[in-house]
Amino acid sequence: MEFKDKYGPWALIAGASEGLGAAFAMGAAQRGCNVVLVARSDSKLATVAGEIERTHGVRARTLAIDLGEPNAASRVVVGVEDLEIGFFVYNAAAEPRGLLLDTPDEALMRNVHINCAVPTLITKALATKMVERGRGGIGLCSSGGALQGLRLFAAYGAAKAYELLLAEGLWDELRGSGVDVMGYVIGTTLTPTFRRERNVTPEVEAALRAAGAQSPEECAARFFDVFGGGPRGYASDRIGEKFAADAQRPRAEVVAAMGEFMQAGFG
Repeated sequence: MEFKDKYGPWALIAGASEGLGAAFAMGAAQRGCNVVLVARSDSKLATVAGEIERTHGVRARTLAIDLGEPNAASRVVVGVEDLEIGFFVYNAAAEPRGLLLDTPDEALMRNVHINCAVPTLITKALATKMVERGRGGIGLCSSGGALQGLRLFAAYGAAKAYELLLAEGLWDELRGSGVDVMGYVIGTTLTPTFRRERNVTPEVEAALRAAGAQSPEECAARFFDVFGGGPRGYASDRIGEKFAADAQRPRAEVVAAMGEFMQAGFG
């Protein structure tokens, strides 16, 4: 069965204004699905939508919604209630940075809202209809930061762990329904935001590449390659191998080593 027949006719991508989210949308469109793009920036969404329609000849709808708003989930669900959404990827994220005790309460609550509450509510609404139709697919984007405690990003890592386990639990609950679910563990990705924040020079990019960093297009391509193969997918073999190796090490050693790495890069 072709992708569009199993997961179409519409794909909904949250966090789709640029970078990885736009690459997910392009991937779904390349496979014959119409796409709904959700993000804050109306102008960026329009650019991505126009490129998708010109390149792949499918339809694209945009929903300019700040997923940090209290009613964001309901606005997304209402915005697609006239469409048959057969595929959903939640790629949006909030990423509070700094020691937990120094982080404003507002930033911590936004993290929980965008990374936990919103994907849960949208997933429930869309999955209910998918189960009724007997087909569909849901991908929730997590992070390598979800695989151990994360100094300077403790709340973010915890929220992404929630998202990963939500996907795995739902995969089990929906087995046999015709609806595939996967938590997707992403490593360093050279998105426009990452490049802006880290001032990625050619020399820095070469070093990051050597350490396993991917382009958004590479990360999205891997997603489509592994989707439907089980409850968890890794953006690269390297991430999966590290997780397996870390499982054999003392937990304190794993967490402390990652903390030193994060401190060196972000402290």
